[in-house]
Amino acid sequence: MRMQVEAMKRHDTYMRSRLLAKIRSETSKAKELLSQRAALQEQRKRANMCAPASNTASCAASCGNELSARAMLPTQFLSL
Repeated sequence: MRMQVEAMKRHDTYMRSRLLAKIRSETSKAKELLSQRAALQEQRKRANMCAPASNTASCAASCGNELSARAMLPTQFLSL
């Protein structure tokens, strides 16, 4: 009887450790997904701030889109 109780305790401990490992794994995955989501939101936010409707060189330059800023400048300024 005593051996059965000890075996049950060991089994219970094993199952708890497996569940804890699963929770940790899923938490890690969830954090990674949230991080990717936040990065995508930030990327979209920056892209929307410099949407094609706002055709100014200063907007394109502030968004780090140097090529677009050059494309919007008159050609006489490109030789500078």
